[in-house]
Amino acid sequence: CPVNAIPDGDKVMLRGYENWRFDAERCSKFRATNPHGSSCGRCIKVCPWNKPKGWSHDVVRYTVKHFPFLNSSIVKMDDIWGYGKQDKNYKWWFDLEGVDGAIKIPDKSH
Repeated sequence: CPVNAIPDGDKVMLRGYENWRFDAERCSKFRATNPHGSSCGRCIKVCPWNKPKGWSHDVVRYTVKHFPFLNSSIVKMDDIWGYGKQDKNYKWWFDLEGVDGAIKIPDKSH
């Protein structure tokens, strides 16, 4: 997470679910004030539990859970397999700008 909104450490129990608590305010402020657009989504993109069902992703999920010292290698493989790349068809999303206190798609006439 670029703004450290996801803490290191153990999961906590919340409303009957075990999860990692994140700093929603820190995340939201970053997304709302990011000069490169309001979408970060690194947490969603890199989380092995957000990958589609399939044997290869099941192996990765097992590996991440049981062999954390391999995580940096798994992140590199994730990029090699194309999961970490931005889709340039949606580039407009990354070019949003703040105008008069509102986030807007830039005017192409500039």
